[in-house]
Amino acid sequence: MNTQHGTLGVLGAGEVGQAVAAKAVRHGHEVLIGNSRGPRTLEALVGRLGPKARAVTAEEAVKPELVFLSVPFFAVPELTRLTSWSGKIVVDTTNQFAAANPWRGRYDVGDLTGSEWVAQHLPGARLVKAQHSVRPVHRRRPPACRRTTSGLLRGRRHRREDGWMRSCARQRPAFP
Repeated sequence: MNTQHGTLGVLGAGEVGQAVAAKAVRHGHEVLIGNSRGPRTLEALVGRLGPKARAVTAEEAVKPELVFLSVPFFAVPELTRLTSWSGKIVVDTTNQFAAANPWRGRYDVGDLTGSEWVAQHLPGARLVKAQHSVRPVHRRRPPACRRTTSGLLRGRRHRREDGWMRSCARQRPAFP
């Protein structure tokens, strides 16, 4: 794969999937973005992203060698049948939430980590865990705010709440 201008797939068009797709398009990559509801539901999004983005079925979104997985955690088992995952690089941006809106605790995966559980459902994939617990709005902040975001990414300004690490930025507006 040409790392400068390759095609990548994004499965899931929520905040994280959209942020990843937008960044990839800005850097010259072709992006195939798909979701469970079909390409028609993504027309407005790809219109905003521009000609390098294409709305596709979920099956088409997972064809490239590099796939960003940005679906709800509970949907992962449905992905096994979409393709042969063997050898694909899958960037897993899922969070182990039983439900995110409203948040209803962690999805039970037994003794496994969330990444081990995802890997079991994508046999043969080379899984990379990324962007965990960093809200999408922080990844698309304007230049004046990036110093705060990079501090968050380095692990600064965090406090413990209810057993979960949450950044203090969640209590502040995204854009000053």
